[in-house]
Amino acid sequence: MSDLFVDNIKHQSSQGSGTITIGASGESVTVPNGALSGQNYPAFSAYLSSSQSISDSTTTTIIYNAEQLDTDNCYDTSTGKFTPTTAGKYFVTFSAVGQSGNNSNADFIFGYIKKNTTTVAYSIVDFRSNPGRSGSITNSAIVSMNGTTDFLLTQIYVTGNFSGSGLQVDANSNFNAYRIGA
Repeated sequence: MSDLFVDNIKHQSSQGSGTITIGASGESVTVPNGALSGQNYPAFSAYLSSSQSISDSTTTTIIYNAEQLDTDNCYDTSTGKFTPTTAGKYFVTFSAVGQSGNNSNADFIFGYIKKNTTTVAYSIVDFRSNPGRSGSITNSAIVSMNGTTDFLLTQIYVTGNFSGSGLQVDANSNFNAYRIGA
């Protein structure tokens, strides 16, 4: 068995096109741990560790205050913002489970994914015919980020006839993103 040491492998045309084949059909190729890194980084997964109250007719940023994963420390649990330090396209998703309090009637809940101050995706839940007054809202998007100043966050806007506690976004609602490419 021989080792091959090189600094660069290019297709013979060197024009950025063509196919470079490593191995043959039926063979497996082993890539050492750590040799390919950062393919889906930065990445994070955050969740609410306790309920968050949402006031009627007010756009409220959901502050997912606990993390399951944050590869590059780009998610801020105090502001709810994900500010990746690597430019590229990111897949982002969130889910929020909401419940209106006793004697409260939520009509609509709007869930937003925002890049900086611009809405990049939104969804709506109509509670008017839901006597239990609870439901979930989810959304996802692919967003281009500049790797310096762009950030992502999620917001909720609710309308209804509230008396008492208003809308509660339940614990374990989550917000996630990861880089999918340049």
